[in-house]
Amino acid sequence: MSSSYTKSVSSISFPTGEYDDRFVTLNQYKSVLEQGFHVNNIDALSGARDTKINNYTSFNITDKAKLSKFLSLSSIAVDQTTSLVSKLSFRQVNNAPDQFIYIFKSNGEAESNQQKPVGIRALDELGSFANNYFFELEALNNNLLRIKHNNGVFDYYLNYATGTSASGDPYSRFVFYKGQDNYRSITQERNDVFRYALDNEGYLQLYKTVGGVLNVVSLSAGQLVAVPMEAGSLNRGITNLIHIDYYLDQNKEFVNSSFISYNVKDSSNLTINPLRGSFDNVGQYIFTSNYNTISSDKMPMNYFSLDTNRSEFNFIKRGSNMLDAPYGLPGYDNREYNNLYLGNDQEGGLTNPILNYTFYNKDVFIVNGTDTYFQAPSSIYPYNRLNVNDTKFVENGSFAGPTPNLSDKLYIKRLNSTQYDNGRYLCTWLSGGVLGDTGIWVDRYYYPDKITKTGALSSDARYAPALIDSVDSLDLAVTDAVLVREKFFDKKSDAAIEPNINIKYQRVGKADITEIVDASAPLLSAYDSFFTSKTVRGETENICNDFSGKEFTFSGSQYVKFNVQKAIDTAKSFTLNFDMYLDPAINYGLELLGNNTNRGFGIFQDQTVTPFIHVVSENILYIYNTDFTLLNKIDFKTRIKQVFKRSALDDYIVATAGNLYYKVNTQGNKIKLECGSDILDYFGTHMEHDHIDFIQSNQQVQRMNVNTMSVSALSSTEFDVYKGETGMCLYDNVIRYKDTLFKLPGTKTRWENANTIFYKVSNYIVKHNIDLGPETFLTSNNDIVDFNILGDQIAVLTTDRYYVYNTSGVASYTANISSINIPSPPEATTVSLTGGSFISIDWVNEYIKGDQFTYPVCLAKDSANNLYLAKGTFPTLTAAALSGVSVADNTKKSNLTNYNDLNRIYDKTSIDFKLSLTNYLNTEDILNQTISFQPSSFEPGFYNFTYRLDTLQGNSTLYINGDLYDNQTFQPGKYQIQDIFSDEFFIGSTGFQSNLDLATYLKQPNYYYSKDLTVRNPLIYDRAISKEEIYAIYLSSKDVDDITLSLPGGQRTSKTEIQQFFKFNRHNSSNLIDVVVRDLNITNTEVRDQIKTSILAEAKQFLPVGTKINNITFIDHGNS
Repeated sequence: MSSSYTKSVSSISFPTGEYDDRFVTLNQYKSVLEQGFHVNNIDALSGARDTKINNYTSFNITDKAKLSKFLSLSSIAVDQTTSLVSKLSFRQVNNAPDQFIYIFKSNGEAESNQQKPVGIRALDELGSFANNYFFELEALNNNLLRIKHNNGVFDYYLNYATGTSASGDPYSRFVFYKGQDNYRSITQERNDVFRYALDNEGYLQLYKTVGGVLNVVSLSAGQLVAVPMEAGSLNRGITNLIHIDYYLDQNKEFVNSSFISYNVKDSSNLTINPLRGSFDNVGQYIFTSNYNTISSDKMPMNYFSLDTNRSEFNFIKRGSNMLDAPYGLPGYDNREYNNLYLGNDQEGGLTNPILNYTFYNKDVFIVNGTDTYFQAPSSIYPYNRLNVNDTKFVENGSFAGPTPNLSDKLYIKRLNSTQYDNGRYLCTWLSGGVLGDTGIWVDRYYYPDKITKTGALSSDARYAPALIDSVDSLDLAVTDAVLVREKFFDKKSDAAIEPNINIKYQRVGKADITEIVDASAPLLSAYDSFFTSKTVRGETENICNDFSGKEFTFSGSQYVKFNVQKAIDTAKSFTLNFDMYLDPAINYGLELLGNNTNRGFGIFQDQTVTPFIHVVSENILYIYNTDFTLLNKIDFKTRIKQVFKRSALDDYIVATAGNLYYKVNTQGNKIKLECGSDILDYFGTHMEHDHIDFIQSNQQVQRMNVNTMSVSALSSTEFDVYKGETGMCLYDNVIRYKDTLFKLPGTKTRWENANTIFYKVSNYIVKHNIDLGPETFLTSNNDIVDFNILGDQIAVLTTDRYYVYNTSGVASYTANISSINIPSPPEATTVSLTGGSFISIDWVNEYIKGDQFTYPVCLAKDSANNLYLAKGTFPTLTAAALSGVSVADNTKKSNLTNYNDLNRIYDKTSIDFKLSLTNYLNTEDILNQTISFQPSSFEPGFYNFTYRLDTLQGNSTLYINGDLYDNQTFQPGKYQIQDIFSDEFFIGSTGFQSNLDLATYLKQPNYYYSKDLTVRNPLIYDRAISKEEIYAIYLSSKDVDDITLSLPGGQRTSKTEIQQFFKFNRHNSSNLIDVVVRDLNITNTEVRDQIKTSILAEAKQFLPVGTKINNITFIDHGNS
């Protein structure tokens, strides 16, 4: 007899849905029915596509919606302190370099000293990875912040210190103090704690309360200062906005489904590309609940996402043919799930749930390097006829190239081919001018009587998409008139996909690329030897070593040279192609590849090097290497007034008495003399790479072109601070700032950075921030003989002492001239500079075995007027006598190396492709072209570089990874009758004249060799190769992927199976699991091992992805 049970209506309950994460809340609401039931409505179960019960679990497919419709994230109460590592910079106007905050590595005192000064300077002089430019921003809460720097040992915090000096004067300054406070104890502003504001563009403002007044931290005259806030003002400008490496939108939380793309160049930082990503998208989900766990008031629930972005054959790709994405972004929503199949609604249904879904796209798998034939579906809903440019083939991965040979092509049977009877149809191909561009499908037609089919397939594109393009004009008479002049033409494709039409798709492949490269016929394509050098009896001996290969890493002691100049000079054009491992953290030295001196081609980086030291005595110019070995002695007819030296391999300009100006090459040969110049008498000069400005005694400014040595008059202006200055009759100097010439008082102009100069007026040194004005930097009771600047270090010479400061005025060293060490000569005679005097100071910048060395060099005389050169690092200097050189009045007037000017003129971090050509008919007509790029804009890795010189067309062009980077033009045909190269082509060392490398000429083996430079696949051509060949060479080291095309295929249904499913209440705090087998009472180790093997095999069937069994142990009762 069956039993029946009766329960009260009050026993009916509507439990609250719960998710097993305290920070996630299921969206739900209560409603009351007219019968009085209090119903709980869970949004995830409302409007479900299908609901099934299987294995004690309820399954519910949601409609397409955003996940935020079904659940919400609650606020997370965590430690509010946020830490961020960044450089801190002030942006500048007129494209001037940013000014960065840095902490001094040393303050000249003991390391135990508790403070380090704050400095401001441009970053480009040291590189992006100088540690003392990086700071940790500790955001204590939404109001307070500290700035910390760790030097590898101690923490230093930025402080705003105020007090009274020993002399009783009040002071206030920013300084770093060593500290180790626990930030958790900080609750209010103090010396090392600032108020702050941070916007979503990465701009930070710091505030400091001083004496009850709120100040904003600002940049003024190259220093940090606290400026009182102004009432009624935004108090927000370029001087108080600190830029940091941070964007708030990178930290947004995305609850809803997203399809993410990353910036390729910032891949190491996973920086999201917002233009290519798709955010806050709809999706479909299955919400589940194990009904054995449901109570009267709680219903635990879990969910998982359904893969709506998979295509017909489970490819994850962009390119849905349905209109499901914003304009310009390929769609990826390929499926719509409708039903669940679990067997009957019972406790034991199907082991693997089956999902039914609707899709609209047909997959066509394309293998690279092959022809794929397929037929369009019988339905291409939602279209009747689809132009190839409206398909998703490009989004699916079709390759666009410069020619049909090097791009994907397709062929569709044409029902109407009469429109262009004046040309034969060749193919439909994806034309793209830049690698990675989406390209456009075009039809190519050609005239067989004018060009072969092979020639038409390998020719560059002749299509520019435009509404006024005559080829796409409706007026065929106009079109025909244009096309009759061509061998072939391209037009936007008419090819269209229709139901059941036959299509052939040609995917570019490795064999296609290799065929083009093999047929390019370079002069050379590999290394066959390399050179090392050593000193033998005072001379440099270069030793040739056999080597065969396509890749060479230069370690600072080898170089390679190629003898290709004759072939290139015959052809009058050339192409250089190579792969180079580019690391922004590495400085490769002066010349990486090439042979550029006063003509030729070279790839340079640090053009501020100073291989030569120049000493002047009366009418003689002595040129030494940096070991003080005499290389050359050049006599002039009259007394030398000044020596101008540009970059290491450029010519000298020498001004002598009698209004004579010489051009002298680096070997000491006088190659031009200019007499009777309009520059009659001058006080001061300002040098740039291609000209020199002179301020004359009549206060007029003249400019000399260093190539032609012609002179032109220029207008100049005064700084407002000096206008009408009493007692100032004449200006002694001139500078160029932001394309304006300014006259200056004083002599010996030295640049700290692009905005700040120092100059000497009487016994004062003036520091002049050009935007803010001059101030006295240093006053001396003794005569200031000379001074010079390197970065933030300024060295000052008086008659018998030197002083070293930082540019903020903090003293580091001082010593007497007698402290300079002079090695005793063989006869053991004691030599000393006691009683002597300093003459000038400069800086040497050089590379030895690829390592950079920068140090001071001084010219001095002893009490008997014998000249000495001294070098070293402060405070240790060592001198050597200059035999046979006497002191003259003009000795002190020329810079020893001119490093300060070089450091201002040249960017020593950029990679420069430099071309110099001289007109054969007019040697004063010199073409100098430079194409530069910053390594810091590239991630470390191999890059393909192609430099192409076409003198017939008048182009010098640089391609990077097959893409056009820059093209510079000159008069076509002008250099077709002259030699391009004059010397052999060097890699890994700086080429010099007469087929020597610079180290050999300097008698300094291994100087100016490159280190950590890897160059592979060097190719040199005696012609300007085609764009197709450039693309092919780059692609030859890449893989060509197979792709899956997406065609509209009408509405269809299919099913998929869930193979593994994990209940929501399964917890793993680690991806490693320990398994414990209890009370088995088996002690035999072999049996236990067999059990372990069986457990591991079974576990593979149900373990979550990424989870592994770490250990299996056996514990019996009494041993646990």
